[in-house]
Amino acid sequence: MPTLAMLMMAASTACISQTFTAYDLQTSTAGTSYAGNQTWSGSIGMAFDVNTAISVTSLGVFDSSRDGFHHVLTTYLWNRDTQSLLASQNYTPAAPGTLDGYHRFISIGSLILDPGHYVISSSGFASDASGTDRNGNELIAGFTSDVFNSGGGAISMVAPGRYSEAGNPSAFPGSTLGSALWVNGPSFQFGLAPVPEPGVWAFMASGSILGAGLLRSRRQKRNISKKVSNSPYGQG
Repeated sequence: MPTLAMLMMAASTACISQTFTAYDLQTSTAGTSYAGNQTWSGSIGMAFDVNTAISVTSLGVFDSSRDGFHHVLTTYLWNRDTQSLLASQNYTPAAPGTLDGYHRFISIGSLILDPGHYVISSSGFASDASGTDRNGNELIAGFTSDVFNSGGGAISMVAPGRYSEAGNPSAFPGSTLGSALWVNGPSFQFGLAPVPEPGVWAFMASGSILGAGLLRSRRQKRNISKKVSNSPYGQG
């Protein structure tokens, strides 16, 4: 008989989707020495809509010059309607994450985003004696934009870009960047949320029916046992 663990494993492995990088900037687009053009002291990011449920597996942040970080940077994932924080990830000089183009990513497991409205933002960009970690801003000269990957239409970009006020890096980015859609800052990697195939659904259903039948059988046996032990005929 299929166990609950077997059923859940079958469901989770029924569909392993392709992984997409939502905001992607590779050296083939920006060259090998692109360094961004701003050090914003608040958070900066972009809005997007989810059209089909997705699984976010990694959060990322822009690495100017692709040379690691000199400060602690943080990426935040928000619900745009409620302004609630759904996930965040820190990147440090000692643990900067895995470099992919001009972003570094760290796994967050699997966070399911249902269809809805969201914002991704990053903070920590600075220039001081420790070094320089820049973001990019479309409104400033010398900018190269990311390439947006929709995952086959699973997500859509929403203009304009977003930011929180200077000196308030962990706040929800409720202000908009005028006409600017693009920034270099946050990114995330995702796939389509796993959906069990019809055969797996049937397997799960049969397991549930069998499990329910066994449970009823055990309850009936226990009830019969109780009736016997509580009657004078069942006592010596």
